[in-house]
Amino acid sequence: MKKAIFFIIFFLVFLFFLRLYFLVSFYNKKGRINILVYDSSPVILSLDLKTGVNYYLYLPVDFKISVPGGYGEYRIGSIGKLADLEKDPELVRRSFSFLLGSFIDFYFYPNLSKVWYSKEKRPFLRKWEILRYRTNANLLARSYVLFKFFSLNSASFSPLKIKSFEVERGRINFSKFHSRIQGDFYLPEIRRENKKIRIFYAQNYKAAENLGRIFKGEGIDVLSYETFPGRKVCKVVGREKNFSLEYLQKIFGCQVQIDKNLEPNLIKFYLGKIEEEKWK
Repeated sequence: MKKAIFFIIFFLVFLFFLRLYFLVSFYNKKGRINILVYDSSPVILSLDLKTGVNYYLYLPVDFKISVPGGYGEYRIGSIGKLADLEKDPELVRRSFSFLLGSFIDFYFYPNLSKVWYSKEKRPFLRKWEILRYRTNANLLARSYVLFKFFSLNSASFSPLKIKSFEVERGRINFSKFHSRIQGDFYLPEIRRENKKIRIFYAQNYKAAENLGRIFKGEGIDVLSYETFPGRKVCKVVGREKNFSLEYLQKIFGCQVQIDKNLEPNLIKFYLGKIEEEKWK
């Protein structure tokens, strides 16, 4: 009996570290992790896993940003409340990915039902707070993020700021903001692969366009937006397996198809009904 229990514990520990190994391998290939801590003093942390060029960006809660999904513009401090009412925590992730022009990998929050008005500034490396905050990260990913946090110090981060000319009537102008910071968030692996993408949508051109601007921010050139009959789930098509395909599949949970007749540097991305609805 004791041997059986020991074997089960050993197997579970082995499985944990095996999955952790694959998780670390993926993000090491990705080269950069973007993390959102959403509370009374929201901040985006961008960790470079290879060169050590890290950034942090405070997000004033009274500024408005565009919220994908047909919601229009909301105060940064109110987006969590909207996500809570819609029972869709991922709305927070999509909103700030849309602002950043790059995907947020992990987000942490204490309470989405609260509207934030405080302008309190606290240390951006909130190591112990993210331990108790809710998150989209599973146990493995949370452990990995904590490890990265405890291996860093504030001196390794450079501040990014939203400039006054990038704010118009209390709204952050994405074009002005992103044209200045875009080069800071390109993913090296994706840039090296030099892929181009065609985005296919059934009804919501806006969803395709919104995703297109994030793909551009990640380093993938958008060739076109094209209509197609539609499908339930998204699909990504490439000539061969590569990091760009793996990354898109991981972000969206899409089906992956290999088409040997496709041009070598081309990716086709077919939106599913869910993506069209959430990114419109």
